[in-house]
Amino acid sequence: MKKIFILFLVNLFFSIGFSQMGVLSTTKLNKLYYYIQNPVKVVYQDIPCDKLFLESIDCNIEKKDCEFIILPKKIGSIQLIVKNDSSTIDTITIRSIHPPLTELNVGHGGYRFNNPDLSEFGYTFKVDSVSIKAYRNDSLLFDKDTDVSFYIDIQKLKKNDIYMIYRIKIRRIDPQGKEFIYWEDKDYVFKKYD
Repeated sequence: MKKIFILFLVNLFFSIGFSQMGVLSTTKLNKLYYYIQNPVKVVYQDIPCDKLFLESIDCNIEKKDCEFIILPKKIGSIQLIVKNDSSTIDTITIRSIHPPLTELNVGHGGYRFNNPDLSEFGYTFKVDSVSIKAYRNDSLLFDKDTDVSFYIDIQKLKKNDIYMIYRIKIRRIDPQGKEFIYWEDKDYVFKKYD
């Protein structure tokens, strides 16, 4: 019978998968995000990290020194096969989740979209377009799709007008410069105070 291997690494990284022989841990956040390059480390008893390899049909995997970059191709359970040279030594099941939604901050100086969790991974964001609705005294002033110059429309509103920014087209750029375009159907509702 194989020995049970328990590893406690305090404040170094977060365990997201384990078996009786090893631990798979993230090096950034304690989550594995869908279609995001997630750096992970794999530690197994009596096996040097440079001799470990991962395989999966559910994600793309790239090895850099003793760290793996996992890009999940689906949401939910992902099977990882752990190999030592050419022999399989273990199988670990992990879960990937939707990436967090982008945040919108609007102020006197303009607006800013950001995503603190994904910025941690080196991702940047560009907004291609948004849809915006504006109301005055419960009457619709306008409802239009616009590029990122929508702040000009917001500046034309009067005090106590309500505006909603929705259907945001975002271009997410990974650390290697690859782009992924997607829509976020999240509503941001604001009231004009000046």
